[in-house]
Amino acid sequence: MNGPSRGEIEARLAAQKSWTETRVSAIDMDVKTLIMRMDERDRLEAERRAEFNRLEAERRIERDRLEAARRAQEAERLAERSRLDAEWRAERDRMETERNRLEAEWRAEQRAERARLDAERASTEKERRAERARLEAERHQQQVERDRLETQRREEFEKRLDARCANIEQTGAEIKADMKDLKKTVIITAITATLATVFGVAALNATLLSGMVASFESGKSAIRTQGGKTFVPLPFDGALRLAPAVGIIAPR
Repeated sequence: MNGPSRGEIEARLAAQKSWTETRVSAIDMDVKTLIMRMDERDRLEAERRAEFNRLEAERRIERDRLEAARRAQEAERLAERSRLDAEWRAERDRMETERNRLEAEWRAEQRAERARLDAERASTEKERRAERARLEAERHQQQVERDRLETQRREEFEKRLDARCANIEQTGAEIKADMKDLKKTVIITAITATLATVFGVAALNATLLSGMVASFESGKSAIRTQGGKTFVPLPFDGALRLAPAVGIIAPR
């Protein structure tokens, strides 16, 4: 026969059995490993749950403690607020009482001060009226004295005016008498001065005329002796120098 022999088949079967046992052992090891991993996972999950439960319990305990503390603080705050409200109300009542007392005292002081001021004002008004009456009397007395002095001064002024008018009239009469004599004196003086001026001007004119004639004659004789040359001297320089004075002195 060309087929495998019995030994080969047994060898193949033994090899296949060995491989199968190896695979079964590997699968068994995998299963065991998987079971161990699942057990470890369950253990870790149990531990995690236990830790979570522990932490949750601690968190609840802490929350309850904080809530209790908050409630205690709230109660304490409410108590403190109630105490402060009571103290504030007591202080407000005390201040209201003090304010009412001070306001009553102030009103009493204001009434007393107003009464005192009214009394002082009445006294001052009385004194002012008395002072006004006194000043009015003094002013009336001063007016009377002023009128008397004015009348006296007017009388003295009129007396002085009458005396001065009389003195002026007397002085006018004396001036009129003196003016008559002065008029005569002025007329005589004017006539004398006029005559003296006329005679002086006439003498001056005569002197000038004689000087001019003498100069003219001397000029004619000088011209004859120059041998035909003509010289024109100025014989009237003295007359020219005297001409302004003559014009001032001579009447026009």
